[in-house]
Amino acid sequence: MTDPASAKWIVFDIDGTLTSSVNVHQEAFYRALQAYGFTNINTDWGSYKHFSDSWIFKENYQLRYGTDNSPSELIQFEQAFDEAYRNVIGTNQAEVVPGARECLEELERHRVPFCFATGSMRSAAIHKLGAFGKSRYLSVLATASEGYTREEIIRYAMKLAAEHNGKSPDSFSRVVSVGDGLWDLRTAQGLRYEFLGIASGDQAGRLRQEGAVHIIRDFTDPAWKALLL
Repeated sequence: MTDPASAKWIVFDIDGTLTSSVNVHQEAFYRALQAYGFTNINTDWGSYKHFSDSWIFKENYQLRYGTDNSPSELIQFEQAFDEAYRNVIGTNQAEVVPGARECLEELERHRVPFCFATGSMRSAAIHKLGAFGKSRYLSVLATASEGYTREEIIRYAMKLAAEHNGKSPDSFSRVVSVGDGLWDLRTAQGLRYEFLGIASGDQAGRLRQEGAVHIIRDFTDPAWKALLL
């Protein structure tokens, strides 16, 4: 993640993009919402205004109490989520998407800087990145613990990447967002970033319908190199 000669920067989602952790995450998240005392939980996660753990908690809190949660209550919820996540994942490590580890290593070799922006709360995101065995990745990780919307989270990730590489945030003349979901694509479109989708089957079809041009099943497809390197 050293500053390269070019001004290209890569922003990675994590769940479903770098790790096959969507089902585990969603199960733990639902358990945490229940443990916090919420009922009649809408589990159509994509129907919420923003797709992040903190925002979905915020909406459920507003629905139950008619007011916004406080920062301390979000911290309490994250503790409940962390416990639920650890109960679901057990002693297992997050499963890495095929080729993802090699992709990150090759980007480093080519001195292309990257960062991570996820709708997951930080505790679980740290565990997922732990599957790559490189603690330095955590210095450029932004999560739902630092922002409610995907835009806020990505902007914070880019700020961390700029500081890590000794650059200013406005030095990002070309940014490529890599993600698996419609929310990743829509956020990239809103920020006017290029987009690489990690998807197959119906999900790939939905991304194409929304305007995604570059889509691969996983990082064993060398087509990612044309856009990221």
